[in-house]
Amino acid sequence: MSVSLAVSTSTADGRLHRYWPERNLNLFEHLPLGGTTRSNVLKSNTLIFIGGLCDSFLAVPYVPILAYYIDQCPDWTLMETQLSSSGLGWGTGDIPRDVEEIEKAVEYVREHVTSSNSTVTNHSGKVILMGHSTGCQDVLHYLHHRSEQGRPPVDGAILQAAVSDREGLAMMREQDENVQHAYKECLRISLNSEAQKPQDKICTLPPELTGLLGWPRVHVSSKRFLSLASPSSPVRPELDDLFSSDLSDETLSKTFGAVARSGLLKSNDGGRPSLLILLSAEDEYTPKTVDKQILIERWKKALNVGRTDLAPDSGVIVGASHNVNEQEAQFDLIKRVLGYLRLADAGIPAKLRYKLDHDRGSLASIHCSKE
Repeated sequence: MSVSLAVSTSTADGRLHRYWPERNLNLFEHLPLGGTTRSNVLKSNTLIFIGGLCDSFLAVPYVPILAYYIDQCPDWTLMETQLSSSGLGWGTGDIPRDVEEIEKAVEYVREHVTSSNSTVTNHSGKVILMGHSTGCQDVLHYLHHRSEQGRPPVDGAILQAAVSDREGLAMMREQDENVQHAYKECLRISLNSEAQKPQDKICTLPPELTGLLGWPRVHVSSKRFLSLASPSSPVRPELDDLFSSDLSDETLSKTFGAVARSGLLKSNDGGRPSLLILLSAEDEYTPKTVDKQILIERWKKALNVGRTDLAPDSGVIVGASHNVNEQEAQFDLIKRVLGYLRLADAGIPAKLRYKLDHDRGSLASIHCSKE
């Protein structure tokens, strides 16, 4: 029997959680398609999804389908995170603010979801972070950079579509002289304004320039531009420059290699913690000259030196674009994510992955619609 699943890209059944009232920030908990009776079942484990630049709820097309399968896992649910940088807010934000808000989201889930629901289900509640695109920068920074106030640890972490904004901008500059001119002007203005501005002032770049860089309708600060463009890399990479292919092994040892030392990624079997990394083979924001498999191997080496494992289901998803719009690639991604969740929770039935394989053979019955 094949699944008949009509997924809307503009509507979803769910429950809204206000995790930081002072900043009006919410978590969106996906509930079963069609509002079945399972929506009242308490779930003790949570996968928190963090989108990329310009993303908000329902922006990434595979998330509702992933939520559909996660709902069939005993005691698991998927929540999307709203940050101050969601939508058009990223241009004047930064990675530390994102991570501060993710901390609050994890604390909220630990206090109001996993702890209370695990009492009912008699399971220890788990929280796993999944970053998409710039969300990967947020997740890796969360894991490797200790905060002075302390940060709640998580039971797993997934990086999906981790890309280099610096290399993406370089690719665009090579293809278009207008982009090259806009980039140089943005760089000149940003360096001058950051050197001269008062500490608490935000200087934004001319929108006619940032629009040429692929950032229309967004007010981009000089500080955020420099973080994304990271002009002093690879010697002195900025906070956003975590995934460029030319970063040294020494630099990687301070990010990927520092995950275990921070103690923020917990081990679930008494062994070493593990990180799931999923790259897209046809990612339009990555230069064709970058060998993604070699990149993963370098990250794996840095993780291993730092006593963290690369999860077995890590790899390059064939045929996948940045947002994984392709149905076959979506099934591949979801199968790998479910495999990783099983590392954290042996209660997830292996047969669910076999069901996914069966559904994959019935792609015609699974479609996305806009309402």
